[in-house]
Amino acid sequence: MTAYLYTRALSAPTGRFVFPATGTAFTASESPALEIVIRTLRTPLGLCAANPSFGTDWSRVQKMAPNAASTARSVIQDALAGAVRRGVLSGLEVSATVPRPGVILWSVEFTDPRLARNAGRQRHTGGVP
Repeated sequence: MTAYLYTRALSAPTGRFVFPATGTAFTASESPALEIVIRTLRTPLGLCAANPSFGTDWSRVQKMAPNAASTARSVIQDALAGAVRRGVLSGLEVSATVPRPGVILWSVEFTDPRLARNAGRQRHTGGVP
C-alpha cells in the first residue's frame, strides 16, 4: 500500500483510537476518502456531537429479517450519500450478503476523485454490528 497520508490508528474490534505505550499512534492510509468511509461506517448516527447527521443508522437493520441484506445496503448508501453529494466519493457500489442467519457482511467500493489517476478503486469491507 502506498501511503497518501497518515491518520490516527483505529482498533479493529472497537473502532476507537489506539494509544500505544510505545511507538506511534498513527498509521498509513491509502486515501482521504477511505478514512471518511471508515469513520462514517464506524460511527453510529447521532453520536458525533459536532455533526449529529454524521454516521450510520445501523438500528434500521434487523439481522434476522428476510430483507436484511437490502436494508444494510440502503443504510450504508444513506450514510455515505453526503460524501457522494459533496464529491468526496464517486462510483459508489455497495453490496451486502447474509452468509448465515444473523450475520450480514458488506462491501463498499468507490473511487477517491482526488486520487483517481493513481489509486484506482478503493474497497472497504465489514459486518453489521
